[in-house]
Amino acid sequence: MLVYINLYLTIKKRKVFKPILSFFYYWTVVKAESKCYSSLASETSKMHILQPKHSKLNEKDVEELLQKLNLSKSQLPKILSSDVALPEGCDIGTVVKIERKEGDKTNVYYRVVV
Repeated sequence: MLVYINLYLTIKKRKVFKPILSFFYYWTVVKAESKCYSSLASETSKMHILQPKHSKLNEKDVEELLQKLNLSKSQLPKILSSDVALPEGCDIGTVVKIERKEGDKTNVYYRVVV
């Protein structure tokens, strides 16, 4: 950071070295953003109070659900594997149960991870 400030003061006087200033500015921004993303990744495992409960179903429950609804896995609604609300260990093809509390009752939704 000190190098960046010194370069900025030097370059401001000489307009010839503007590309050097933009190069250093780019790398300081990239470093700052990467630090922000790494700290954000550790915080995403905590559930927010308004986030509905997501739970992973085992194979037995999935088979019962599909027989009950007369569907196949490909006919279930989809959820992306990059969704931060998913519980850990969800692979592609995993069925997730989502419980949303609305008023006094709890609504249950099912999604397959893609």
